[in-house]
Amino acid sequence: MQEKIIVTGDIHGYWKYLNTLLNKKKPDKVIVCGDFGYWPHMNGNKAFGEKGKPWNQYGIKNPVTDILWLDGNHENHEEITIMVVKCGHHMPIRMNEFEKANNSKYKPVYYMPRCSRLDINNYRCLFLGGALSIDKDSRVEGVSWWRNEVMSHSDYLNFPEGNYDIIFSHTIPTSIMSKLKIPIWNSGKLKDPSCDILDAALLRYKPKRWYFGHFHQEFNFKMDGCEFIGLDMAGNHGKWWCYL
Repeated sequence: MQEKIIVTGDIHGYWKYLNTLLNKKKPDKVIVCGDFGYWPHMNGNKAFGEKGKPWNQYGIKNPVTDILWLDGNHENHEEITIMVVKCGHHMPIRMNEFEKANNSKYKPVYYMPRCSRLDINNYRCLFLGGALSIDKDSRVEGVSWWRNEVMSHSDYLNFPEGNYDIIFSHTIPTSIMSKLKIPIWNSGKLKDPSCDILDAALLRYKPKRWYFGHFHQEFNFKMDGCEFIGLDMAGNHGKWWCYL
């Protein structure tokens, strides 16, 4: 039986949009293409929340949906690294902290490490998170920005063997940049070492579909036999989610 799967763009911790989607559509799984909003050190911080309310890292209310997210640039990469060192990078990492905070009332949240894979509805899927923050100069290292947000050569060395039908990433391969019409203020996202790593993935795996976020715009085009689907940010004006 085929599962009902939704793919989204950046959430940035605005759980109200995600919760509305979960409760209206009731999918079996949601896959978030980076900038999920993993900031556990900011939990309860009023300055970080909306309208002066304490921000709740664990405010997802998902009675029927498994949530799978890959890392973008706006996550706590120090905590992510601790998870990967402990659990490995090949498979989904179940984040028990979300369940503990909600007394196991809701379905699990999983982090999808870079180079992790999963079979979904008979598709072989590969997850390749990471990207460059163009606003890093206005952020504080170790508080709101981490150097390992960018994909590295070690991620390339962790590429798994085999073939993959679908790739989920945050940013995009270098070779498809010409297809994106990016505003000049956002063009710094194209000067990202992560894009070259993703280009190597595109050449190696030749997937049929590729989903991404990061640019806060919607895209849909085909190139060299692959359909690229870019999703907007939750709460923005464009299409920020779609069915797999």
